[in-house]
Amino acid sequence: RRLQSHLHVEMAEAATRRNDYVESLRLAKLAAGYFESERVLQEMTVSMLNLKRNDEALAPIAELLARNPDSQMALRWQGMVYHRQNKMDLALQSFQHCADLGSAVCMNEVGAAYINGWGVAPDKAKGLQYVKAAARLGERHAIESLKRHGETY
Repeated sequence: RRLQSHLHVEMAEAATRRNDYVESLRLAKLAAGYFESERVLQEMTVSMLNLKRNDEALAPIAELLARNPDSQMALRWQGMVYHRQNKMDLALQSFQHCADLGSAVCMNEVGAAYINGWGVAPDKAKGLQYVKAAARLGERHAIESLKRHGETY
């Protein structure tokens, strides 16, 4: 059974690489029937996020965070789901925790929240501090955003 579940996970990962998220989710759920691993939960989450099944995606994210409350990947995904659900205050909390752990991607998200007033009073100066910190760490989206706005980092 364990070998079969590993095969399902590998097939789910291959389906994700092909952007076949329905198949990836089906295979990940089969694997989850045999054992709960972080890889299975990750595949389920990625598939659900890409299928825009945000409410369902919160369950494996919660499981990942229960195992590791400082999982930057899970915190980022949680923030993405909350953002898609227009729960900006919760999105900001997830992104802020993730940014505090050193994630450049999440630093950029926190910066965007402050700049745009998502879940917080708008504060462009504070937002730019986060975006510039993310850019200094090599975060591509932060660098592109700063260039578009004529800012340096």
